[in-house]
Amino acid sequence: MPFGNNLIHSGGHMGAIWILLTVLLVILWAAVMTWLVLAIIGLVRSHRNPKDEQTELVPTPTTGPAGSSATAPVPETGGLKILEERYAKGEIGHDEYLERKKDLTGS
Repeated sequence: MPFGNNLIHSGGHMGAIWILLTVLLVILWAAVMTWLVLAIIGLVRSHRNPKDEQTELVPTPTTGPAGSSATAPVPETGGLKILEERYAKGEIGHDEYLERKKDLTGS
């Protein structure tokens, strides 16, 4: 064996170098994989459906014909839809759903 015996009997210096290179290679691969995961997470977040990021609309007061303050109803695509989704998922109970629906629709 022209190379095998020399590497083994060289006082262990080559063994230490191979261990160091292996550790550095593992660190490099860990850094690359971390960057790749973070890049994928960033892409997923940037291409998320805008409907997922909608905030609940708050009714704004309006003035009626007699000067009384009334609440403008929120469109179906806004807060009421979000409220219905939360109720369907079980995040809120029936009583809370009815109370918030009453607040949103003004009735």
